[in-house]
Amino acid sequence: MGAEDYKDLDESKMAVVASRLKSIRKRDFAYFLPILLCGYSILKEIKIGEPFMYKYQTEYLNLTANQLTSEIYPYFPYAYLLALIPIFLLTDLFLYKPTMLTEVLGQIGFRSTLVFTNDITAQQAGQISYGVASASEVAFFSYIYARLEKDQYRKLTSWTRAGTMGGRTFGYLTSQVIILTGLGTYRDLNKIALVLPCIVLFFCIMLPRVDWKVMVSRMAESRSRSNKVKKSRPLPTSYSGYIVYRARKLKSDFMKIYSVGFIRKWSFWWAMTTCMSLQVSQYAQTLWGEVQQEKKSPFNGFAEAGYTFTSTFAILAMNAIPINWDKWGETALVLISGVDAGLLIWYSQTQSIWVMYGCYIGYRSLYQVMITIAQWNIAKKMVCESYGLVFGVNSFIALIMQSIIMFVVADKRGLGMKVREQYLVYAGCHLFIAIVFAVSVGITVISWLINRRKVKKVDGDEHNDTMAVIERPMSRKSTKSYKVEPMELSVANAVNPVSDMSIEEPRSAPPHDMSTIESHFDGFESESYDSEELSEDEGPRNHKVSLPGGTMAASFSASFSKV
Repeated sequence: MGAEDYKDLDESKMAVVASRLKSIRKRDFAYFLPILLCGYSILKEIKIGEPFMYKYQTEYLNLTANQLTSEIYPYFPYAYLLALIPIFLLTDLFLYKPTMLTEVLGQIGFRSTLVFTNDITAQQAGQISYGVASASEVAFFSYIYARLEKDQYRKLTSWTRAGTMGGRTFGYLTSQVIILTGLGTYRDLNKIALVLPCIVLFFCIMLPRVDWKVMVSRMAESRSRSNKVKKSRPLPTSYSGYIVYRARKLKSDFMKIYSVGFIRKWSFWWAMTTCMSLQVSQYAQTLWGEVQQEKKSPFNGFAEAGYTFTSTFAILAMNAIPINWDKWGETALVLISGVDAGLLIWYSQTQSIWVMYGCYIGYRSLYQVMITIAQWNIAKKMVCESYGLVFGVNSFIALIMQSIIMFVVADKRGLGMKVREQYLVYAGCHLFIAIVFAVSVGITVISWLINRRKVKKVDGDEHNDTMAVIERPMSRKSTKSYKVEPMELSVANAVNPVSDMSIEEPRSAPPHDMSTIESHFDGFESESYDSEELSEDEGPRNHKVSLPGGTMAASFSASFSKV
């Protein structure tokens, strides 16, 4: 069809064509965007050099283990905590991409301090930069949920989380291969690790932005689904109005989100377990260093790659298995928390580096799988478009607890425990989580049993009442089946049972009027009627008599012969 032929089409047909083309473009983009997001998640998590951070800082930067654990590492959770406050308040307002850029810039700053400086102050600044980058990670998954629809949350959360694990696996294996083959040193690994965030920065800029109009349309859709008819603020019509609108609704959104018990349950587990996982990962290499006194190259890279590789396939498997997390979620959290506690106890007491690697892989794999499940479960229950707020608040609570534990347990101004003793504290925290959810499961089971007993009792009472109600109408609406013995009946004997069965007789008719008697007998049918065949609207005056057909016919015949 040429251009001139389109001129004959009216405006409505052109609108249909345009909408179809737009839907095709949208469908193609819907396939393209997940691929782009998965690729970005892989690239940004290729962190070469991370498995040998402790070795690099002690051997190349000449920092002692005591300086690292007591003076440098504690700055990370403090910076993470302070940075989260503006991040969870502003991420939704600024539509996610600025926070994602902040994450990448923080990684660049952290890697720069490792490559170009070696004093304690600069390393502390690097930990602050790393804390800001870690706090900004909530923006990536918030961006995913803002760009896609709720029916895609589970799939995309699993894919992108598996992508991050795949990126880490590649980075850790590459680091290990470089060290084992002698292709480079620990310093070379950190130089490569500085180049990668610069490449990620370019891809982050190229990601499509989240349009504020899309968020407003979701608000309008959510408002239209609500059954409440209370007055609400008018929706914004500009981006500045959107920022003001969202800023004013922060408190109400917070209360609305955390009023959902399901979200509170998973958020509590998220905060507690994230706190423990951060501590375990931060001091893992310090604990490994205690048993790696020999000069041969450690296999830290394989250990890190092992947990990310395992997590990748476990996450994809959990996405494929249909599990009702509303029903089995708490039970799973009890089991996982108990297993985590056992692994950390074993981890803290062993003197074998291979057992340490195994415990680390198991612990970190379980965390990555369950945090993925927690994310999509929380996202699908969200009642408003404040993903950055809820993920930021959960991480903020985790960081508050981590900072408290860090200050009390690890900081030299607190108890200053050794690493093995710290791991026993972390195991105790996991046992506490398991006990909390075990109590919750127990209460749920007891409540279910009590309700079940009540329901059975109520059903029994209702059944008895129903049977009594059924029997009463049957006694009123259905007649008994009378067995009539063969006998010679007079006309009076034939008429009297009919009157006893509530079939009205014409009062004016004489008792021995033949026409009246015949009209009465014509109303009887030879078939027996069951009470279930009687409809409710049949009044009590239209009952049919249940009589054995052959016996009654013989009786009638005898009566007529006598008449």
